Amino acid sequence: MKLSDRLISSLKPTKKQQEIADSLMPGLQLRIMPSGVKSWAVRYRINGKQRRLSLGKYPAISLATARDLAREAMKQTARGTDVHAEKVEKRRAGIDTVQGAAQEFIERHAKVHNRSWQETERILNKYMVPAWKGRRLEDIARKDVITLIDGIHAKAPIMANRVLAHVRKFFNWCAGRDLIPHSPAAGVVPPAKERKRDRILTDAEMRAFWRACEIDGHPFGHAFRLLLATGQRRDEVLSMRWSEIDLKAKVWELPGSRTKNGKPHRIPLGPMALDILKACPRFKDKKGNDVDLVFPASGNLAAPASGISKAKERIEKAVLKALDAQDVPRWTLHDLRRTFASGCRRAGVALDVVEKLLNHTGGSFAGVVGVYQLHDYEDEKRDAMERWYRLLTEITGTKKAAAHG
Repeated sequence: MKLSDRLISSLKPTKKQQEIADSLMPGLQLRIMPSGVKSWAVRYRINGKQRRLSLGKYPAISLATARDLAREAMKQTARGTDVHAEKVEKRRAGIDTVQGAAQEFIERHAKVHNRSWQETERILNKYMVPAWKGRRLEDIARKDVITLIDGIHAKAPIMANRVLAHVRKFFNWCAGRDLIPHSPAAGVVPPAKERKRDRILTDAEMRAFWRACEIDGHPFGHAFRLLLATGQRRDEVLSMRWSEIDLKAKVWELPGSRTKNGKPHRIPLGPMALDILKACPRFKDKKGNDVDLVFPASGNLAAPASGISKAKERIEKAVLKALDAQDVPRWTLHDLRRTFASGCRRAGVALDVVEKLLNHTGGSFAGVVGVYQLHDYEDEKRDAMERWYRLLTEITGTKKAAAHG
């Protein structure tokens, strides 16, 4: 029988299970249970024995997709692969489910190839795994991906784009390892339009921000001030360790394992950053050992502080109140890094020095220049930090860049 979506929709369940073969794809069958559930299977022969491989339920697996899956299964069978036995083996290994495959993906791929694998793990475990927990990889259709991303887009448009990027990478990996025949995320378009940000804080906003951070105190008040004082990335600052800091030498040695480009980064600490660090409390664990993290979580001293979003909202509200404004253009924590860069240029710091402070490998240091330019810029970076210290002190209205909270 030549199956079509209209025909399948019209087929009614009976007291007995029905199996209807598709004349256009030999081996493909539609199974209709007495309960009304419709599902796909492909029948094949391997080593003289007839076997059956389940493909998934209809309409989650469309007719067109079922034909593609059946065609791929028959190709593998022709090469001597028992697709049913492979499926059973995957099930025993626990990687035929979304949750199991996601764990494998993090361990085998993300941790090996991605220095920011923690963010990949966080996003998948927060958005994807809970949505499809208990479901098999083969049952996830393109419609499921679209539904997931649309739901996120309704509340957080840009995050929807980020989730889609991670989900797509995950399913591509699954397809590359033959866990699924193809990625259900293929062809799904990012829902939110993005534009390059150019937001920097005004002088008035910086003054209000600095005061709000002082009131908020430790950990986020100090951490957010360091973002503006040093220009480093959010996760680099929030995961800062005392073992990376030499207060006497006035330097922060950021290892390559914690930088975006994988290269070690030496950051001179100006008077402002040093005052902030000196104001930070030192913690000890239950055994009396010094805690290495500068900003540890209150309930887990081995992990960075959590609650960044709420802290940012507190600071943002305080800034609005201080400016006596109902509405100020939204700013992100990354905008503090852009404000730092802009402020350094305003203080007379050369562009190549700013890029070194930001640990950029592009821009002035792209291509051949990056290969042969080995000057460490130590003196220039320290001078830049002094210049930024003087300007930020003037902007915030502090005689001394104290950071007590």
